Amino acid sequence: CGVAQQKKIDSIEVLLANHKETDTIKLKLLDALAAGYSDIDPRKGLEYADQQLALSTILNKKGQTSAAYINKANNYLTINKDSLALQCLQKAYDIDASINDADGQGVILHGMAWVYQNRGEYHKAIELYQKSYAIFESLDSYIKMAAVQNSIGVSQMYLTDYQRALESYLKALKIYEINGMTESVEAATALGNIGLLYDRMEKNLEQGIQYNERALKIYRANGNKYNEANTLSNMANIYDNLKKPEKAIKLQQQAYTLFEEVGSKRGMANALTNTGIAYTSIDYYKTLEYLKRTLPIYEELGDKHGQTIALQYIGEALLNLSTTETNLADAENYLKQGIKTAKETGYLRSESDINNLLAELYLKKSDFQNAYNYKVKAVKLKDSVLSQENLEQITRLEEQYKYEKKE
Repeated sequence: CGVAQQKKIDSIEVLLANHKETDTIKLKLLDALAAGYSDIDPRKGLEYADQQLALSTILNKKGQTSAAYINKANNYLTINKDSLALQCLQKAYDIDASINDADGQGVILHGMAWVYQNRGEYHKAIELYQKSYAIFESLDSYIKMAAVQNSIGVSQMYLTDYQRALESYLKALKIYEINGMTESVEAATALGNIGLLYDRMEKNLEQGIQYNERALKIYRANGNKYNEANTLSNMANIYDNLKKPEKAIKLQQQAYTLFEEVGSKRGMANALTNTGIAYTSIDYYKTLEYLKRTLPIYEELGDKHGQTIALQYIGEALLNLSTTETNLADAENYLKQGIKTAKETGYLRSESDINNLLAELYLKKSDFQNAYNYKVKAVKLKDSVLSQENLEQITRLEEQYKYEKKE
């Protein structure tokens, strides 16, 4: 992690070692360490959270008991123990409800929504985010409103609602700028998400890299390895779209190493998947090698979004290898599974791409009726994802944001 953050953690650990009393001061030190380690060494973070939980129970400090459960959840999320994280968040929510802590309830709803978002349940995530936002709005808690706006944008982006996603990101960024937080990790998250959005829109890719580079600089300064890894992976995807697969593969390998250091199984799987995708322009056998490693990991995690991507590109790789009956049959099987998971997550972009691949497959089989049917579906889905009207609205939003910033 960053030198400054490590020094801070080290100093807190020294204070804890020298503090012999079983009191609220010790409790606060444990809280700081359990939270501080969540993105750096989550296993250590869990150890401190368990100590925090035990001490808060002894001292009958319900607010700190809730905080301990939240810390446990955040550490579990880093290592992809989603079900355990949800259990901890529910316990924390119940405690906060019992002591009428509205702010705490808002924070926990935000955390729960994030878990559902990770699972590809985007509509459920948005529903919980909106409940969280309403609580923070009633409390005039602007920084937390910004965090929720940013998170809503992520779910909207995965639902290919790009216009609303950009609106959400820009609203979040505006709040951070007004509050002098342009170099904060929170602002970096919004910047990185705008970069990711440009990649998904296949528009202004160079600008997408610039947004990611700004985010990367902030994460490195703060020693945030998990988000540094995510940003490197997102930048790699943009380089792949710019027809620079070797650069993309190199960045994905850097991301994988960081995800491995923090113990993020989902992050590692995503980096491997994206490496496999980058290989589609170099070596389809390498693509299959990487993606067949990640598919069972996504299934284990219950990550249908990840499954959809892996299934799509496995199908594409098989389709581009020698046209044998076996390859075509395997490709058809993977692609049809991909359409199923894409429909379940509402991931229209991938559903459109898979329909296109199936049209290509049936063309190779001289099944012109099916080829035509799938092509029509693909075009209709693509039009709904990236209509010219949406692109124009997105451009207007971007220009309006830049104009307001100048003023």
